[in-house]
Amino acid sequence: MFISKVMFEMNRGKSIENMAEELGMDVIKLNTKLKNAAVEFDEVKKIWDYYGSNAEESLNRDIKKTVKVKDVDRAFVDRHKQTTKVKDVPKKDFDFEYTLFKDYLDANNKELNSKKTFTLNEEIYDTIKELSKKKSMKINVLINVLLAKGLGFYNIEIVDNKSSDTDNKPTYNEI
Repeated sequence: MFISKVMFEMNRGKSIENMAEELGMDVIKLNTKLKNAAVEFDEVKKIWDYYGSNAEESLNRDIKKTVKVKDVDRAFVDRHKQTTKVKDVPKKDFDFEYTLFKDYLDANNKELNSKKTFTLNEEIYDTIKELSKKKSMKINVLINVLLAKGLGFYNIEIVDNKSSDTDNKPTYNEI
């Protein structure tokens, strides 16, 4: 199937997940091939669009074969790589539970004894509470680990205000 046909199908409503399944590849691989062909989902227009300089040359390639960046697409692909931070994508055999447990053990439990109040929606609270019971983890330590990992995922630095005399509440500043 040509890249142009994949774009056509997805622009008619087929999800990238369904398209990847139909092609027998995972979503990450399909998305990489599309990006190498200078194809990306346009959030404003809500369509998959081509951003290179020669659609005929770039889009008339078989998506099931290797899709390398062509010279006609290089400017877009290189510019896109400079502005997009690639997030770590976990491997299929990545053990989330083991990593969570290791992070839980690494958390400084002594610093988490003071009561600080904040509100979670009921579904999130129930999920975290159930996970903490199931894994025999203290809920405040688990929440701290999850928040720290989440902030790290979004590149938000956790600021240490212990040396400040004005306010002991934690604040978060984007990098």
